[in-house]
Formats: sequence, C-alpha cells, structure tokens
Amino acid sequence: MKEGPSAERSVQRLSESQLNDWLKLEYGMFIHYGMTTFSKGKGHEGHGPLPIDCYAPTDLDVGQWISAARDAGMKYAILTVQHGTGFCLWPTKYNDYNVANSPCPVDVVEAFVDACRRCGVAPAFYHCGGHASLAAVLKDRAKDPASRQAAVLEYVTNQVTELLTQYGEIAEMWFDGPGQYTPQGRRRLYDHVASLQPQTVIAMNGAFETNGMKTVVKPDTWPTDVIVIETSTPPFWPLDRFDLGEDVTRKPGEPEEYYLPTECVMCMDDHAELWWFGGPGAVVRGDLELLAMRLLTRQRGANCVFNVPPTPQGRLRQDYVDALLRLAKNWPSVAG
Repeated sequence: MKEGPSAERSVQRLSESQLNDWLKLEYGMFIHYGMTTFSKGKGHEGHGPLPIDCYAPTDLDVGQWISAARDAGMKYAILTVQHGTGFCLWPTKYNDYNVANSPCPVDVVEAFVDACRRCGVAPAFYHCGGHASLAAVLKDRAKDPASRQAAVLEYVTNQVTELLTQYGEIAEMWFDGPGQYTPQGRRRLYDHVASLQPQTVIAMNGAFETNGMKTVVKPDTWPTDVIVIETSTPPFWPLDRFDLGEDVTRKPGEPEEYYLPTECVMCMDDHAELWWFGGPGAVVRGDLELLAMRLLTRQRGANCVFNVPPTPQGRLRQDYVDALLRLAKNWPSVAG
C-alpha cells in the first residue's frame, strides 16, 4: 500500500496520518438498496417516486450482507441510506417516505451498523439529497430556486444530524450530487459533519478532472477529504496531491494544494439493468477481471470498493457472494 507524503499540513482538518489510516482500510463494499431496487426494470431516478408500498422485502437479512463483506476480506461498507428517489432506510423525522411507513418497517441503518460492529467492518453512509422527488418533502416551502436550495440544505443537515448522533461512530460520510448545495452550503455541510464526528472522513462525490499530469479538484466538490472515482480504476500516474484550482471557493489562508486519498467505487456486474442497483438480469464480472480491478486499484494507492446490490427480497445474490469469496481466495497469490 502506497503511503502518502510524511509532511503534515496543519490546515487540513484531518492529518495525513489520519487519512492514511483510512486508506489502509483498502477494500470495501458499496451497498445500493432502496426504492430503486423495487422498480422492476424502470431504471434509476426520473420515473417519479414509487408508492411506498412497493418497498416490501420478504427476506431482509442485513447481517448476510455484512457477513459476506467480512468473509471477502472487506474492511468497510457504505450503505445508501437515502438515494435519489428520496426514500430513507431509517425512520427519519424529516421525510414520511421512509421504512417506518412501509410494509417492512425495519430500521435498515440500525441493522447495518449493528451488523458491521458484530463483524468488525467499519460502517459508512451514502446520502443523496435535493432531487426532484424531494418536492413532496419540501411542499410549499420552496417557491423560488434560492428558497428551495436553502430548504434542501436544511433538510439534508437535519438528516445528517440524525444519522451521526443516533448510530454511533461512522467511518465515512459520502455525499452524492454535492454541486447542488453551493460553495457556502457545501462548507456548512462539511463543517457540520466534522462538528458531530471529528474523525469521520467526508467524501463529496464528483470524481476529478485532469490537467496534464496534475489533478484538479472540481469547484462543485470542495471541501472534501477524499477524491472519488466512479466505475473505473485510478489513472496510471500517482494520485495524492490535488490542486484546488482558481474556481474553487476556499477559506482565507487555505493552500492551493492538498493531500487527498482516492476511493474507487466500481460495479461488480455489467450494470446493464438497474445500474448500481443490480437487477435479476445483471451479470457478475469474471474472476480475472475482478482480480485485475482490485489489484490495479491497490497498486495505484487507492481504496477499492465493489458495489454489491441486494435483491428486492433483501439478500445478496449467491453468485455475487461466491465471486467475492473466490477473489478472497485468489488475492494472496497476487497481493504480495
């Protein structure tokens, strides 16, 4: 595992040694589960929110998810506590569109965190807010874009408070679509997470842009502790020092260059049906391809996170689990 430079940058909230401790987790599971799981091939967001009765797992086994992660050698797991449909996997006070009002009222977030702690897997949360489906949540509070944006930020901040005060210590807080929050909103959200759990790594998704051999942080993803790459292994050049660029809004005294570790989140399947949510027709990648993806990610100094989507019934498909176990068996022969 590549180590970051030894010199500390005091202006960063998390020291380089703290970020390298997170980087040493190295291998994790992304779990996309929610209302899209039950959309029966209608795809991602954009089709309107499904009725809440559609969320009806018949064999929900969150422990099976995390046991599979542990047996595969994964050190952390990221759960989509709220994805783009607006449906929440915990009984939030700020959105009626949640598990408590569904045919299966199990607090999936609580079950997930408990299973992680039993299995020695670090829990992490993914949150996506502000999509069109939230109009039902905001109702008449957002008559114009500015007031809507303020209301969405308030909504997300309130939910983050629930998540980071009710379920114990969380390894990573992962925000999707951070560009919607404005520079001031992202700073407020980042600082709020840091105030609630100072050791938590914060990821603002948006991948990165390259400029020759330098990597430039996108303006709509700052501040962040992590650079996220979706559906791909890292580039061949080292990723560790990132320029903020002229368009990034930062506090006075903040440098232009940061040490940011990289996290690669990748599908285990061909994502041909429900994208990150799998689907019955999704085909798991071959053993050699999965092994190569993990090896390239490690050799280039990034964390490897494979997405493993549960079925509508509430369990991981056995072919995903078997592929992970074969990968765990083959890994020592190439990891060195």
